Amino acid sequence: MANVQTEDQQIVTMTIKVLSASNIKGSKGEHVNSFVRVQFADYDYRDTTVAIDSASPEYNLTFDQPFTLIETVANKSITVTLIESLPKEKTNVLGTGEVSLYKRFLDYYKRETPDAPVPECTLLTKEVVSINYANPKMLQPQDKPEVVLEISLSKALIEPSVMAKGVFATLELKDMYPLPEDWTLKEGNEKDLNSSIDLEHKEQDRTLVLNTGGLTTATEKILDPIETTPRPIRDDESEKPGSETEHQTEEVKKIAWTGSSLIWLSPTVLGKLNVLAQKKKHLELEVWRQVSPKFNVQDTAVHKHKGKISIDIASLMYPNVLGFKGRYPITKSVSDFIPKRVVDPNLSHKKKSEQAELEFKKQIRGIAERLVGEYKETLRLEAQQVDKSLDPNDPKLAEKRKKLFMFHLNKTGVYYNFKEQLKSAVVQIRFQKKSPFTENSELHGFMSQVYIYLVDEMHKTLHEFFKQVDQEKNLQVLAQAGGQEALLQFAQIAEQDGNISIAAKYHQERVAKLDYGQFCMRQQMPAKAEECFREILSRNPKHILTLLTFGSITALKQHYEEARVYLHKAVDADPNNVLSNTVLALFYSSISEELEASKYLQQVQQICESLNKPKNQHFVQVAEFAVNAHLPELADQALAQELVLNGPSVKPYILLAQLDVQRRLYTSAANRLKEALKLDQTSADVWACLGHLNFIQGRFNYARTAYENVLASDCDNDLIFNRLGAIYLREAYRQSDHFSLTMNSIKNLDKSAALIAKDMYLKACAIKATSQSWLGEANVINHRDSDVWACLSLLSLVLDRPVEANQCINQAFKLDISCNRSIATGIRD
Repeated sequence: MANVQTEDQQIVTMTIKVLSASNIKGSKGEHVNSFVRVQFADYDYRDTTVAIDSASPEYNLTFDQPFTLIETVANKSITVTLIESLPKEKTNVLGTGEVSLYKRFLDYYKRETPDAPVPECTLLTKEVVSINYANPKMLQPQDKPEVVLEISLSKALIEPSVMAKGVFATLELKDMYPLPEDWTLKEGNEKDLNSSIDLEHKEQDRTLVLNTGGLTTATEKILDPIETTPRPIRDDESEKPGSETEHQTEEVKKIAWTGSSLIWLSPTVLGKLNVLAQKKKHLELEVWRQVSPKFNVQDTAVHKHKGKISIDIASLMYPNVLGFKGRYPITKSVSDFIPKRVVDPNLSHKKKSEQAELEFKKQIRGIAERLVGEYKETLRLEAQQVDKSLDPNDPKLAEKRKKLFMFHLNKTGVYYNFKEQLKSAVVQIRFQKKSPFTENSELHGFMSQVYIYLVDEMHKTLHEFFKQVDQEKNLQVLAQAGGQEALLQFAQIAEQDGNISIAAKYHQERVAKLDYGQFCMRQQMPAKAEECFREILSRNPKHILTLLTFGSITALKQHYEEARVYLHKAVDADPNNVLSNTVLALFYSSISEELEASKYLQQVQQICESLNKPKNQHFVQVAEFAVNAHLPELADQALAQELVLNGPSVKPYILLAQLDVQRRLYTSAANRLKEALKLDQTSADVWACLGHLNFIQGRFNYARTAYENVLASDCDNDLIFNRLGAIYLREAYRQSDHFSLTMNSIKNLDKSAALIAKDMYLKACAIKATSQSWLGEANVINHRDSDVWACLSLLSLVLDRPVEANQCINQAFKLDISCNRSIATGIRD
């Protein structure tokens, strides 16, 4: 037990005195040698000295027992064991008794009227404990063996003024079932990890251990949902005989508890519960299995046996309500299904070492930049002090410059500042390189190695720094081309053009596993996609989009408990997220839990109102998310709700067509777009989708017609201009049916069509410059675009540069130019 709230976390000392006993009998009647063993709660027991040959002995044992938890006194007792001392150091337990402390020290706050004075708390009590003999035959009927104790507290457990504002609550657990399959029952002589289980519950910042429950099998009634729904307990409630109905039964494994536990709810806790009840928020209790320590065996599956209980406490605000009872849906966490990723300590140390090295190099670069600035200052001073008649290349002048520079660094304090700036980076490297040393010789040797290493790294870093100055502009452009956003753009372009293998390579180079997982879903690779999602959640179990995606996937597999956990965690991570709440509502609707579905849809409406978001757009938002992650069932469900809510519109047909394209159902996609055109013949979005559909099928004339309809409105889609440019360029070669780039076709180019193509490409560049639209910088924007290398090869051939053409075409084939059949054919020709 630990982490009690601050106002309750006070050390109280209980003093226990064992004074005497009376009317005790032993194996030889009244001639008994005895001692008393006293134990408070689970603390260590204490034994009195042995009293010789007496039926009414004096023991006079006094000891102190400090403790902190109020619940210890409320739920535990003092156990008194009377033991007979026999010859040859043998003992015999005569009997036991116990003293309940709650009535003595905590049940004192009772007033006849609210205006009556607060009673004083009890700090001392003298108890006569009746001893129940293990063998009653040792006693006569008139014998009543007793032990006298005196119990006192160093101070009040709860001050009367606080007691008046707090309350003791009773927590009673009946049973828990069904249980995991690996919780087994074994024979009585076998040691079973699961035969004795502690269930704990965690309430904010304190943990209470409940009484140990036993694992058993029992025949249970199959109850209707209405009978398991939690309900309030009123002060006038009573059981009505004969009200039970007939039920079917089933045999289940379960954990059963006996008795109840008292929990002190301080004024602070009551205030928090009051706020939760008013805001209609649930009280979360965390439960987990704790194997009894007597077997001295570690529970290796502890992460699987955790869960949370969500309790609606709003009923406590009703008149005459004293509590609630019912059977509570235990929820699990993401780590129950996807264990957290454990980082190898060696890998972690290596990463920290690399970070220390990078920090050292970063500091060196920063100091180098400042040194250049300081050196410029010394050159300005030199112009005022040095004889201008000297040769600028004279070694004497260089030496004077060096002295002037060092003097400037020391005089201005720059040298000291640089040393302090570098100190922390050096210290980090020293700690990450090796563990503490046992001998000074080892330390001195290591420090010498570190010095050499640091000097070498400094020279390398300075060399790279001054070498990079001249290439800075080009490096910035290349860095942008190799950045995460650029790689995503390249992947999207490749996927749009049907170059799936190239798109996969770009995704794999990015650290964004979610995008790659959704790409794998769109390409019918669910196993690879799930691997990506699991890896994300093992690192970050609160990643909302991954929780929604993977939760929807598990729901489709009918793993409803697991899906519920993921989707609830997404909502918990951001309660005001419209997408999360809507997906969770659709999940509950799919499993016929309409009340829960309605609750989360109402939450969506409240979020939209409070954040001034457009209303009635949430189902389309879910459908867009589902299409991007290729979750057709979720998309169909969301769009069906959208149709009911807002009636027919163009957007649902477009999204369904995109799903059909992902599944290569081109005829179905075309039919859906035609249905959309019936609703709105001027929709640029529908015409754009129709153009894309025809383009990827090689039906370029139909694609051009559709794209030209888009141009009738303001178009800012670079993909449309790129593809129109490609179509017009094909027409420029007058080989629309069997297009290939050859030397002959280049010479017979239709210039008017080529100019239109050029205009399309320039408009695409104005929107977004890509390697497809701007060959002028294509190799900088994306130096791994095989089409670019192929075009450079053809251009080199036209300009009679065979060596450069050969280099370019080798790079094109290395980057899989075979996916573009027309260019590949032209090059081979």
